[in-house]
Amino acid sequence: MVSASVMSDRDFKRLGAFIYDHCGIKISPAKKPMLEARLQRRLRGLSLKSFGEYCDYLFGPRGMEEELVRMIDLVTTNKTDFFREPSHFDYLRENCLSELVDAGRAGFRKKLTVWSAGCSTGEEPYTLAMVLSEFAETHPGFQYTVIATDISTRVLATAALGVYETDRIGPVPLAMKKKYLLKSRDKSNGLVRITPELRAHVKFRRLNFMDGDFGLREPVDIIFCRNVIIYFDKPTQENLLHRFHRHLAPGGYIFLGHSETLFGMDVPLVQAAPTIYRKPRGGGHMGADKGGGTFGPATGNPRTAEVAETTPTGETLAQVYLRPGERHFAENPTLVTTVLGSCVSVTMHSRRLAAGAICHALLPEGNGEKDTVGFRYVDSSIRRMVGWFDRLGVRRRDIEVKLFGGADLLKAAATCAGNATVGHSNIEMAIKTIESEKLRLLASDVGGNAGRKLYFYSHTGEVLVRRIPDGSAHAR
Repeated sequence: MVSASVMSDRDFKRLGAFIYDHCGIKISPAKKPMLEARLQRRLRGLSLKSFGEYCDYLFGPRGMEEELVRMIDLVTTNKTDFFREPSHFDYLRENCLSELVDAGRAGFRKKLTVWSAGCSTGEEPYTLAMVLSEFAETHPGFQYTVIATDISTRVLATAALGVYETDRIGPVPLAMKKKYLLKSRDKSNGLVRITPELRAHVKFRRLNFMDGDFGLREPVDIIFCRNVIIYFDKPTQENLLHRFHRHLAPGGYIFLGHSETLFGMDVPLVQAAPTIYRKPRGGGHMGADKGGGTFGPATGNPRTAEVAETTPTGETLAQVYLRPGERHFAENPTLVTTVLGSCVSVTMHSRRLAAGAICHALLPEGNGEKDTVGFRYVDSSIRRMVGWFDRLGVRRRDIEVKLFGGADLLKAAATCAGNATVGHSNIEMAIKTIESEKLRLLASDVGGNAGRKLYFYSHTGEVLVRRIPDGSAHAR
């Protein structure tokens, strides 16, 4: 008889396959000890002698009815905090809400709906409710609701109660603590509770992402699904993101975790900022190898346009062709053209000054090669461009940044991790530097298997993108 403390390979495969089919979560062999340790509690609770007996019970009629939810509660991870990844809530407050209200009167014509997908014990949806309530105070008539879902009934019960230990609320700003948290009458228990008024805005319910119907009858404006899809394999991730896209209102946003990316996926979303994506208002797709478009001065949405060589007033534009490793700064109206393969191009623009900068950046190759030129590589190129705007007196939050290129045309050098291509490595380095410089990525068109020809208008910030089929762009 197998000891209750040992899980056989056969039982691990049976349980792993079931968890994947039912929850979409891939349990790798390296996580066998974790699964074994967590399920031992149920063996003891059910007085079973082996994991084989547990499998027989779980897969039987009674087990599917009585044990399934308990098993899922044990194997799912529920790490969360108030104001986790605070830059997301800054972007929500400073960009998303005002844009959605201005563009479509979201929150006024009908309630603005935010979905916390994978809400765990409730810290995320209550954080969202705090941010939205603050916005409502300065926008009379604004209404909202937060839908919060999770697969675990255990964490949903905690979330709906809205009671937390005081050491959990450290990230909440003091003014919000006073406004949205109630202290317990018993000062010794160290507990606080979300106010009834705030709890009333949040609706909790159980949802398994593998269910055929999410139960959402109206489009949602914003989805927070952070640090959830990393537990799924790539096909499941892509399928789930397509389903999110279908439930997202045109112009709506989706926020992913900082370890998650859409790179290499054919998903009809455009990047608005690092780990923040958007559904185009026209419903179109600016994904890899889907033609071209113009990325306008204040939007990531593509539109058809022809190359213009004059300003609207008839002034002839200065024209510059940018070669690999070069950058260009322009305080006067200029049309800058460059051709990208695996390289990336970053554009920056100041609306106030009608000034722009662009680089055609490279990725360092070899073992520790240094940037002797000082601006050829993407990290130093971005910093040089930021320094130029600093000298012009432009605040970083007012610099409109866009990212292009990084096609999968060349294998990475030995210095690149894993099987990443040069294009992928360029994209990752660019995004990392943009984040470290605290810049706002307004739009991006990256990856895919085709090169790009860019036409950058320095005075407006517009970028016209033309696809070069069959990887015929050889610039690096």
